[in-house]
Amino acid sequence: MQVADGLSFNGNGRRDAAWHPNAAQTALVTGGQQLQTDARWQGTGLAFASRKAVMSILVSAKTYTPPPEGLHQAVCVDVVDLGMVDGPFGRKPKCRVVFELDALADSGRRFTISKTYTLSLHEKSTLHKDLRAWRSRPFSPDELKGFDLERLVGVPCQVLVTHVERDGTVYGNVTAIMKADKGKGYEGSGQYTRRGNHVTEDHEVADYDDSVQPDEGPSF
Repeated sequence: MQVADGLSFNGNGRRDAAWHPNAAQTALVTGGQQLQTDARWQGTGLAFASRKAVMSILVSAKTYTPPPEGLHQAVCVDVVDLGMVDGPFGRKPKCRVVFELDALADSGRRFTISKTYTLSLHEKSTLHKDLRAWRSRPFSPDELKGFDLERLVGVPCQVLVTHVERDGTVYGNVTAIMKADKGKGYEGSGQYTRRGNHVTEDHEVADYDDSVQPDEGPSF
C-alpha cells in the first residue's frame, strides 16, 4: 500500500469510486503515527487516511531553592525597567534590581536574587533608603533631580537574605543592602546574561569613584 498526499492507492494506481457516507471509521497506528482510515475504502484498494502526529504534553513541577539566609557578598548584575505596574496604591513605575550572590546553588551556578522598587527617590521610599545604605552616603541635590540606575550594574555590595513562606513555598527576600566590605567586593561569575533591552555581555560597569581605594570595586 502506498500513501501519497493523505491517500492510499493500490498497485495499479487507480482509486475506487465506491464510497458510503455512513461507513465506519477505524484507527491504525503505523511507525509511530496514527492513521485514521475510513473503512468504506477497505477492499477497494484505496484508504482515505489523515495523518495525526502523536504528541506528548509533559508537565513537571519545578522546585525552587532559595538562597541561604544570612549576609552575602553580592554584585548588581541587572536593572530591569518594569514599566507601569498595578498595585494596591494604583499604577506606579517599577524596576527590578538583580543581584548575583557569592553563594553556590546545587547546580554549580551562583544564586541570583532580585528586589522590586517603585521608581522614586523620595526620602521615604525604599529605593532611596537602600541606595543610601549601599552608597554609604546621602544623595546630593543634583543626584536627586535624576539618578541613572544603570550605574548600579557591576557595583558590589552586601545583601541580607531572609526567608519567607508563601503557599507552602519558601522564598528568599532581600531585607537589606549594604556597602561591600573594603577589599572584599564580589565581582561576579559572568554567568548572568542581561535580557530584553539590556542584552549585553560587555556592559560597561559603573565608574570607579576616585575617593575610594580601587580594591573596593566600582562605586556610584
